[in-house]
Amino acid sequence: MVGGGTVAGEPVRQITGYVGESVTLPSGANVSGGISEIEWSILSNSTWIATYRGGMAKVARFWRYEGRLRLNENTADLEIRNLAPEDATEYTVEFYYTEREHQGKGKVQLTILQRPRKPVIHEQMSFLKGDDCMMVLRCVSPEEASILSWGSDISAKLWTTGLQNNTSVLWATFDLSRDVTFTCTASNGVDNATHSLTWGCHGKFDGDGHDILRLFQVAYAVDVTAILRTP
Repeated sequence: MVGGGTVAGEPVRQITGYVGESVTLPSGANVSGGISEIEWSILSNSTWIATYRGGMAKVARFWRYEGRLRLNENTADLEIRNLAPEDATEYTVEFYYTEREHQGKGKVQLTILQRPRKPVIHEQMSFLKGDDCMMVLRCVSPEEASILSWGSDISAKLWTTGLQNNTSVLWATFDLSRDVTFTCTASNGVDNATHSLTWGCHGKFDGDGHDILRLFQVAYAVDVTAILRTP
């Protein structure tokens, strides 16, 4: 255990990391005077996970972090690589300055998040409805809790609906006989992932466009009333 007194009232630093990535936990040390000893610990019993004493660093002190830690001996910062959900906890660091008889202490609360995975857009149908192009696309996210939204590179009338927690259907109409780029964005409330698809009307539907929309409504159990009312 590092000697010296404890600095009371140290604020807990809030750090966010992402599954599979790396994060650096800051010690908050003043490095101008040099650091002679460092201890990083977790849990209420102060289980050491990384230490530096006598010019030697040990970063394989706890099995769960084996091969994933890097201790900066100059700053006392601790890097954790290949983050896992169970790494989310409070970390305590204690360090002893070389030229001053003084101990420093800090706490870091690490939160682990999963970046949203890229959604996938599926082409459902496209056809001409009068002088307009009508298109139906379906976006599916690999994650159940995703929030899905749509956008396009032109001004178009868009209707969207969610079939399930991870699926959204887009109906779009526009008066240009051209390909349009549509983008589906999946969000977990913190980060976003997107998928874009360029598509257009490649032929005229031979019949009433309302009929095909009604078939789509039956197949997917969604309400297309607003679209059917569109002139």
